[in-house]
Amino acid sequence: MSTAIEAARAGAEVLVLERSGGWGGAASMAGGFIYLGGGTPLQRALGFEDTVENMKAFMKAALRPGTDEAKVDA
Repeated sequence: MSTAIEAARAGAEVLVLERSGGWGGAASMAGGFIYLGGGTPLQRALGFEDTVENMKAFMKAALRPGTDEAKVDA
């Protein structure tokens, strides 16, 4: 989407196709975010406290029923 917007701003004629029923695709169904945490060195350097356990709990809650807990744990 961002590529199409920038191409249109530059004067190109663009066509955006979405396979789902609305804007956003899979990202909108996932809440539009990516969890990049679990206590990384960057988080610690910036003063954020997080743990792998917090990340797993969040992912399992966000993914709801049908979550493959073994994949989340891995």
